Amino acid sequence: MAGSALLSRSVFQIKFSAKLKVSTLKSATSPSCKPLLVMHKKGIRLELIKLNKEFPEIEFKLNSKDSYLLIHSVYITAKNSSASQWSKFASNVQLNAELEYIVFDDPHEKFVDERRKQFPIHLLIDPHQVQPIFKLNKLIKNMTFTLGKNPEQKFYRILKLEIQNPESLDSDHTLEFNIEKFKIDH
Repeated sequence: MAGSALLSRSVFQIKFSAKLKVSTLKSATSPSCKPLLVMHKKGIRLELIKLNKEFPEIEFKLNSKDSYLLIHSVYITAKNSSASQWSKFASNVQLNAELEYIVFDDPHEKFVDERRKQFPIHLLIDPHQVQPIFKLNKLIKNMTFTLGKNPEQKFYRILKLEIQNPESLDSDHTLEFNIEKFKIDH
């Protein structure tokens, strides 16, 4: 029926050629940031994660120096009928990925020594773009480093995706990331 709103759960299923089958259960009304699992036929796990004004960051635990996160695409969704405002939202949002390693953590929380490496993630709008879908294919690979004179190789243990200055954004829009994880826990 035209003009009716979907207020219940729906099943989302798409087939891309013979190689990729996307199948997931997604709530149409919930802005939850819990990942939704999508299975790739070759055994690679794809997930959908959400970031918005209420949930501006998500943290992952890196299990190896070979860990990586691949952001395939980002889709901007709207709670209300303000879907035409996605370009304004996209131009205002500032995304950042950060690798972190805690070198020393004082039990009294007076001193923390850590190593950080940050990467901006840009949503570039094409002047002729009509849909709020951004194909990023942004690969964030773990790195090794040494501390001082110690030759032992260390690797970053935490990866954070975050919206910077979320208070400046409207609460109607959500960023949905289609990601691939390797040797990473949520």
